Amino acid sequence: MSPFDTHRLTGEGLPGQGSISIETIRRLRARLAMKPHSGRHHFVAIGAAETMTPEGQNALLKLLEEPNEQSHFFLII
Repeated sequence: MSPFDTHRLTGEGLPGQGSISIETIRRLRARLAMKPHSGRHHFVAIGAAETMTPEGQNALLKLLEEPNEQSHFFLII
C-alpha cells in the first residue's frame, strides 16, 4: 500500500493550449477535503503550473494558505 493518494493536475484542452482552471482546483479541493483512500496522505503534483488561469491561481493560493495536515503539494513548471 502506498503512503499517498496521488493527484495529478495538468493543463486541459488542446496540447500546448491547455490551462488549469478554477473548476479544476475546486474539484481538487473537494477531493482533499476527504480522508485519503489508499494511504495516509494526499500527494498533489501540478504539472505545467504556469498554465493556470488567474482564477485558478487565486483558488490554489487559498488552498495552499490553509492546507490540511495530510496534503503535500508539488508545482512543476
